[in-house]
Amino acid sequence: MIAKQFLLTFAMKVIICLLSAQSHAQQLPIGKEGKLYMTRFYDNQNGLPQNTVFDIEKDDYGFLWIATEEGMVRFDGSTFQVFNRDNNPLVVSNLFYDVYRVEGEGVWAASDNSLVLFNKSAIKSIDARAVIKNDIIRSISKDQYGRLWVSTSGDHLYYLEKDQLLPFDEWVPVSGRRIQAIEAVGDLLIIGTNKGLYHLNLKNLTTKIVKGFEAMDIETIHPDGENYYFGTKGNGLFASYNSEIFSHPLNEYTKDTYFSNLSIDQDGVLYASTNNDGLFLLDQEFVQNIDIDNVDEDLILIVFNDEDNIWLGLSGGGLVHIKPASIKMLSKDIQLPKESIHPLYHHTNGDIFVGTYGAGFTHIKEEKSNVFSEKNGLASDFILSIYGRNDDLYLGTAGGLSKFQISTQKFIPIPEINNQIKGSVVTTIYRDLKNNIWILSNEGGVYILDQKNNLRSIAIPEKFSHTELNSIFEDSKGRIWISTFASGLICIANYQYQKDFQLPSAEHSNMIFSIYEDPEGSLWFGTEIGLAYFDEEKFKIVKPENGLKTKGLYALQPDDHGHLWMSSNFGLSSIPIEDLLAFKKSTDKRFLLRVKRYNQSHGMANPECNGNVFPSSIKLPNGSLWFPTIKGVAIVDPKNIIYDDQEIEIQIEGIRIGDLFLSENQKIIIPPGTFKFDIIFTSIDFEDPENTQYYYKFINKDMEYVPIGSGRVINLTSIESGNYTVEIVGYKSGKWSKPATISFSVESFFFESNAFKLLIALFTFLAGALSIFILRKISRGIKLEELVKERTKELEHSTSELQRALSNIEQQNLKLREITWQQSHIVRAPLTRIMGILHLLKNSDNFKHLNKSKEELLQELEDSLIEMDDIIRAIHKSSEKTEDNPNEQN
Repeated sequence: MIAKQFLLTFAMKVIICLLSAQSHAQQLPIGKEGKLYMTRFYDNQNGLPQNTVFDIEKDDYGFLWIATEEGMVRFDGSTFQVFNRDNNPLVVSNLFYDVYRVEGEGVWAASDNSLVLFNKSAIKSIDARAVIKNDIIRSISKDQYGRLWVSTSGDHLYYLEKDQLLPFDEWVPVSGRRIQAIEAVGDLLIIGTNKGLYHLNLKNLTTKIVKGFEAMDIETIHPDGENYYFGTKGNGLFASYNSEIFSHPLNEYTKDTYFSNLSIDQDGVLYASTNNDGLFLLDQEFVQNIDIDNVDEDLILIVFNDEDNIWLGLSGGGLVHIKPASIKMLSKDIQLPKESIHPLYHHTNGDIFVGTYGAGFTHIKEEKSNVFSEKNGLASDFILSIYGRNDDLYLGTAGGLSKFQISTQKFIPIPEINNQIKGSVVTTIYRDLKNNIWILSNEGGVYILDQKNNLRSIAIPEKFSHTELNSIFEDSKGRIWISTFASGLICIANYQYQKDFQLPSAEHSNMIFSIYEDPEGSLWFGTEIGLAYFDEEKFKIVKPENGLKTKGLYALQPDDHGHLWMSSNFGLSSIPIEDLLAFKKSTDKRFLLRVKRYNQSHGMANPECNGNVFPSSIKLPNGSLWFPTIKGVAIVDPKNIIYDDQEIEIQIEGIRIGDLFLSENQKIIIPPGTFKFDIIFTSIDFEDPENTQYYYKFINKDMEYVPIGSGRVINLTSIESGNYTVEIVGYKSGKWSKPATISFSVESFFFESNAFKLLIALFTFLAGALSIFILRKISRGIKLEELVKERTKELEHSTSELQRALSNIEQQNLKLREITWQQSHIVRAPLTRIMGILHLLKNSDNFKHLNKSKEELLQELEDSLIEMDDIIRAIHKSSEKTEDNPNEQN
């Protein structure tokens, strides 16, 4: 590995490299077959903690491990995770310079004074600070006997055995010598120093210098089975075969004698980085010097091969991923007057025409190109459409129609045609199956130019008189379909208008860009709102939940391998046509299409495609598809596209709550009161991570899968206390992954616990019972009070009645006294008279002295008795009246 002080010499070149970096990926033909690769850069702006990468390896799980001076970095193809002493107790130092993979163990990483074993995560650590003092670990390698050898810049050699770091005393440090690389190869430990090459016999643990190489500065060593390569500083590259060391043939292809790093891919192809000439590839007798844009030759510190992927670690330039490109960009050898491309046209003679908006067009013939513009007679440099017939090429421009004779490369003026066209802009040109040229304009003009060059107009409704007609399609029945920029669709049959159609009003759009007919004769439209199926009566829109999230589809182009390709502002997409046929018959609103997306990650210089031009894509006889973009022409070779090539394997890591991370290997308990936490998972994919879509749901809950896109984090908020299991699945190119699950518990506060709830329930019960008792008691009291009141009221009434009765009695007594008085006064007079008369009558016979006769006395007695009877009757009547009205006063 490289020492820190050595890095300072590169500072200026690093700055220049970073300042000159381009945003789009470079395309590189690599190897004998010229397979197309693309580059992608990572630095501290998009994931790395630091811009210098010292070493790279892969663990048993497939994670890429990157050694930096800010910690060990794990990469899954999408997300970088840094392991440093701030977030992991096993990391003693952040300065990592060398890594070494041990099959079945993982990746050993050497920091300046410790060793850490990583396999998906940090497994264990060996703190070497007590053993290695005032020195830095430079290189590590494990032999077949289980010893991990450790060398330092200070020319010391150690080995790790049973987790104990021991000094190898047979290696005696020499002043001025430093160990720069070690590698276990069979029964030898190859030791490269700045003062020669050494062999340490791993059986008898004896060391000797390799003769003839005593003075060489050995910079790098790479094993090849029982053999090995080593690169020197100043003496070139060497190979050791069957114990014989030879000068490598690559030395003949470069004058650079400084080989800084070596790597061998799965096919045995050797990659070697040099200090001045950059990266070389040697495949038997084939040699290639790979020139990578934005990478200075002397900045490559490490080369790592993994299947079809090449990784470069740079000094100050970060990490470079060189991987196969699915999309090819049109060669820079083709002269294009402008990067932003508009219509494309492939003529019947094999020529290709590439239009631009503002710079004319390019004519490509047999890999040679010529540019034509207004200077050559073109009506306008703003090209909207290109189509041809026989030797004539017609171009729709912002200045009208232009005619170009292909054989003579000359423009032919056609004012008599332009004068008849409504509007000054020709938007679309097409040659139908009867060899007639269709011409559409921006003001609703539809024209036919027959083979005799006679122009005639086709009448369409007045409502289209100011409509831009932007695309045209001829179906299998010979009907012509014309799409508009904002007014729907027009159908023409036998050169006469038939009908027009509008997209569903609920979609709030009538913008149609392109048209495709499937094998069953159904029409599909690329619209502003996405892909739409049309059965000539109604439209059926492909929704995002069907898998196609891209809207604004400019081109619909079928390939020869059963896929429909679409272009948009976000790149290209492909769908198996059989999926479209199934979709139009399905009643399932969540029918999932196998959509695959392509963008910069797949080789496009820029994902934004251009639309509203015609043709917006072309298919060549070799089956390749061409699409116009704002950064050139994107070319797809469908036969090289690999579908469903990788299984999705989801690995759940744990739950993160703020700065706290809970591993999925432990029992996960979320503290009470936690409002937000995240489930962290990963899925290794270095080829095409953006096309995997992830979903999750809670098991045992009545819910559907929740989509989370291509991210690897599930954000959960406001989760109630309880036990949960979350299931995560991935979907890519029609394949669902096996579900991965994680279980956790959300704790509640004491007042949320079941015990508390039981206590509250018991308290509530007791309180209720007490309340009922009290209420009953109160109720009884109330009833008693009411009864007392009632009794009191009755008593009061009785008392009142009694008082009235007493009053009546008193009144009656008064009446009786009155009666008695009457008796004593009223009755007494007649009674006395009666008694006197009776006494006279009884005791005397002579009544002369009374001056009354006996008859008169008897008559007076009778009168007195009658008076007495009247008095008695009056008293009786008065008595009855008193009984009936006791309160009445007489």
